[in-house]
Amino acid sequence: AAAQSRADQVAQRFGKRAPAPMVGESVQTYRGRLLLGFQSYSKDAAKLDIHTINDPVAFGIIEDKIYADAIAAAKDMSDFIVEGTILPMTEVTPEGHRITRYHGGRSFVHSLKPPAQYVRKFYTERQH
Repeated sequence: AAAQSRADQVAQRFGKRAPAPMVGESVQTYRGRLLLGFQSYSKDAAKLDIHTINDPVAFGIIEDKIYADAIAAAKDMSDFIVEGTILPMTEVTPEGHRITRYHGGRSFVHSLKPPAQYVRKFYTERQH
């Protein structure tokens, strides 16, 4: 539950949810499977074979690094926003409140918006 919760906090930044553990899957295998979804965001760990790491301390350090890199990548929306889509990103505050912000380019709603109107001149004196 702790591994899923941690991965879910990162996945929500990408508008996704962390998958549940499979029946009979060990905690270590499950944590490795969760990391596979975020491994590409870490330059240092992108080509690392996570399932061959048997040392729990080393695995924890790599896990922290991958999640930190994924969170940093989520803040830079330009890498994964596709034109015409809006991506929801949900954060959970320390008090437990869920805040969803939507990021992205233009959507179909933009075509419904009227053109902008600008003020061109102010009349400050009364004309007779």
